Amino acid sequence: MDRKTSISSMGGEMESPVSDSKPVILIVDDQPENIRILSGFLKGKYTPVAATNGSKALEISFSKNRPDIILLDIMMPGMDGYEVCRQLKNDDRTCNIPVIFLTARDGVKDEVRGFETGAVDFLTKPFNPERLEARLRAHLKIRQNYEKNMNQDKTDRQSKVDHILESYETYLKKMQSQLNSAMDIYHNIIDLKQDNKFPLDLSWRQQSAAELGGDFIDIKENGSTLSILVADVAGHDIGSSYHTILLKAFFDENCYKEDNGITLFTLLNRHLLKSGNEKQMITGLFTRIRLDEKSCEMLSAGHPWAVIHRKNDSFPEQIFTSGGTPLGLQSDISFISEQIHLSTGDRLFVHTDGVPNTSRFNTKTGKREKLYAKGLNDLIFKYRNLPIDETISMVWNDLLKFCRGKPKDDILLLGFEIP
Repeated sequence: MDRKTSISSMGGEMESPVSDSKPVILIVDDQPENIRILSGFLKGKYTPVAATNGSKALEISFSKNRPDIILLDIMMPGMDGYEVCRQLKNDDRTCNIPVIFLTARDGVKDEVRGFETGAVDFLTKPFNPERLEARLRAHLKIRQNYEKNMNQDKTDRQSKVDHILESYETYLKKMQSQLNSAMDIYHNIIDLKQDNKFPLDLSWRQQSAAELGGDFIDIKENGSTLSILVADVAGHDIGSSYHTILLKAFFDENCYKEDNGITLFTLLNRHLLKSGNEKQMITGLFTRIRLDEKSCEMLSAGHPWAVIHRKNDSFPEQIFTSGGTPLGLQSDISFISEQIHLSTGDRLFVHTDGVPNTSRFNTKTGKREKLYAKGLNDLIFKYRNLPIDETISMVWNDLLKFCRGKPKDDILLLGFEIP
């Protein structure tokens, strides 16, 4: 290690660097004669460096080439040895450098104060060279052992941290693999295939904000009867996905029964409360279409309104506004229902709340604009003369353009036309 050393015959200050592997001893004394005597003792086995005042001692100690031990006089003009030691011990760069106090006074109070300040030893002038040598060797050995243990502790800690991080990374990879498999299974269960064949023209689009939970759609056919469930499961976590699977399983089991929508939703709500470990809010819209009767039953459990566009009407209209009680929260629930007579060419549109709530930032006004019900109705009317799948496709594209491809929530839009 490069050391800065230059000691004149009168104990001058450090001036220029020299390369020396010997331990560096900083001598701090306002008497040049004391520096000269100590330097004479130390030359050969050590590299002495000198400072005649406290400020210079701190400058040397805080430099890049710090001393291994400091021999520090107590009584000095300006900054005394106690203050120098206090500043050394309060600095992370120098707090571990051993400080041996030098004094001409032999008093218990001075020694106690010196040790309280942070010194490791106390030598009274005049010095016995052998005693000084023994003290230096002892404190250098203590410091070497301390640094060795610190380095070993640091190595051990780093090794332990590396091991923990490696184990954690392995665990995360395993969990990610399991999560990916779980999500694949989840989507195989939940997702409705677009290529399914139904006895009427039907089309839908959906986009999820996350991999789990969110909007849900299922369609079941039983002869000339079509049962459709559109729901919005609050949240996008494991809990919400669990309730979505409960929803799917219940609908698979019960949608073919001749019970009306109120009975179906009442039983579904009871099933959700009984089977779920935690309450989960679900809004739902149940639609049952009887094609042979040209009739439609529609039931809302806190779900957004639906839209009907009759073939001979000039503009789409809402069937009903959002109403009823969401499922999965309480046993006492209510619904809004509607019985609708349909004619050939009539179209029905169902969506989740992410559609009318789709928004964008208007840079001119500095305000956020929503699509709202009117915006959706305008889009449906705009593409009224296209086949239903093309209408849904064009409305969907305009919807994404409106929010610049960044909807803030799950969005789902379903449309069908009565044959």
